[in-house]
Parts: sequence; structure tokens; C-alpha cells
Amino acid sequence: MAQKRDILDDIIDIQDNWQAVQNPLAGIADSLAQDPSQRKVFDPADYKEKPWCNSSRCLRCSAEREDVCSVCLDVCPTHSIDIHNKSVTITDSCRKCGLCQAACPTEVFNTRRHMAKQLYDNIARAASAYEQCYVTCTRALKRLPKPNEILLPCVGMISRDLWFSILVDYTNVSVYLPLGICDRCRTTTGEDFYTEAIGTAEEWAKSAVGLEVDKDNLTHEFTREYRRSQFVSSAIHATENLVTRSSPKLAGAQAVAKKITDHANRLNELQRQLENAVGAKTTQNRQRILTQNRKLMMGGLQHDLTPTSARPAATAQRPASPMQSTWTITATCTLWRRTA
Repeated sequence: MAQKRDILDDIIDIQDNWQAVQNPLAGIADSLAQDPSQRKVFDPADYKEKPWCNSSRCLRCSAEREDVCSVCLDVCPTHSIDIHNKSVTITDSCRKCGLCQAACPTEVFNTRRHMAKQLYDNIARAASAYEQCYVTCTRALKRLPKPNEILLPCVGMISRDLWFSILVDYTNVSVYLPLGICDRCRTTTGEDFYTEAIGTAEEWAKSAVGLEVDKDNLTHEFTREYRRSQFVSSAIHATENLVTRSSPKLAGAQAVAKKITDHANRLNELQRQLENAVGAKTTQNRQRILTQNRKLMMGGLQHDLTPTSARPAATAQRPASPMQSTWTITATCTLWRRTA
């Protein structure tokens, strides 16, 4: 339900309109003044990277059995993954789509910029500051992304566990994919993979991911809370002239950063609690490993178990997840695995 406007919202609108009138050509002037050699140009390769493999985490390698797991082999559109002699390798035919990374239950595949926690933080940062956050791919966007656009090699790079965590915490996340864009993509397994991942996460979270197919409908407006935070900080700064206070323009960004930090601290605390409950090592003295995806899911489940009265207003009315009754079993029996 839309929040009722008050006089503060009206003042912010007046301030924005006045600034536009005062300097109507600001954007054009900045563009002309920029050094052409320093101007960033869109290159899809900048958003792709070939994963590196941690074979010690591979269930197939550990068990030395081909029937244990084959999800990465099944999802790879170019059959670029080879598992042989307890080793996982990726050939040069890799399309750098990231599907193997999202599909693997034990995070055998790793990248520098697209690990699950990094993706969650990027989406959370955009969804907290903007009215709408868009997850899209390089083929769909075909330009440099705006701050509230999360650009990936393939939308399938987000796993179902990560989608669940996002849906539990945010209701303003959409996928931007023009109609038919996946039909001509050489990442032939991507559409089926992300469709199943999103569908499963929506069923778990009892919430929905938005879908935008028209580029003209993309919006890039800050949220009401973000703008109010900036304005109030600016007003206090102007009135009291607090020398030690940070720049008012950073107030909204700082609030978002604190939210991300608090989320990370909550996940770390959950992991410590789980280690205290079941031990950091198995009975065979092997170190237990909690993957980033499952850690994020734990955070989402904890959020789902929070009493309604204690939740933020934006999520207070969210229906409870059907998974919450299995929280204890999931936490102690499913989220941990043995390493080789």
C-alpha cells in the first residue's frame, strides 16, 4: 500500500524542481566537459568472467561416483566442464554465463565479482535506495547499467536460494528481459534454469519477482525513505552546522550501507550459532562448510520466523513461508556438508 504523502515530501519535490530550474543543462554540461578518452563504453565482456574451480568441494569428486551429482554438467550450455580424476576443470569453450556457479550446491565454481553474497548485497543496495531494482543480462540491456540495474551475464546466475533470500527481504525486485530475448541466446539452458529457480523461490517465499519487458518502462527513482533521509540530514547540517557530521548527500547511502552490514553480521551470527549447535567439524574430523547461498537462505528463514510486530513496516504483512516449520531440521541436517 502506498504511503501517505506529507509536507516533507512536498518540500523535497519543490527543492528538486528548483534545482532543475536553476541548472537545467547540468547533465549536458557534465557530459561535454568529460574527457572522451575517460568515458566508459559498454562492453559485455566487462560483466563476464570464467569461474575457477575448487575441486575439493565437489561431491562427485569426493564420492568418486558419477551418479552422486551432475547439475553443473547438465546446466552448462557448451559442455565446457570436465570432471576427471578428482579434478574439476573448465575448458576454453566456456561462455562465462555463470550457470554452473548458481547450480552447484557446494560452490565448486567461484568468480571474483559474482559470488552469492556479492550479488545479494548489490541487489539489496539497489532495492533499498530505489523504487525498483532490475536484474537483467548483457543481451537485454546493451548499455552501461544505471545504479539500480544489476547487470549479469545471464539472469540464471542467481540461484533459487539467493532468489528466496531476496524475495523475503525485498518486494521491489524485477527481472528486465524483452520478449524473445532468450530465444536467440546461445546460453540455451539459461531460460529454463532461471525460470525454475525463480518459480521455486516464489513458491517458498510466497512472494513474486516482477517482470519488465519494455525498456521505456524502466524507472530510476529513489525511494521515499532514501530521499527523506538525505533531506533531513541536509536540513540538520544547514541548521546546526555540525562540523563533524558527514556530507548530507551521503546520508541515504550510509543508511543503506548500514543495512547491508547489519545483514552480514546477522548471517555471521547465525553461522556461529549453528557451529555451537552441531559443531564446526564432523565426526570424521572434517571441517563443515556452509555455502554462501545456504547462509543467505538461513538469513531469509530467520527473517520469516521474526514476529510480525518486530518486522519493518515494509515486510510486516508478508505471508509466512511454508518452510518455517522445518527450520530446525533444515538448519541442522541440510545446510552442512562434509569436505573431502
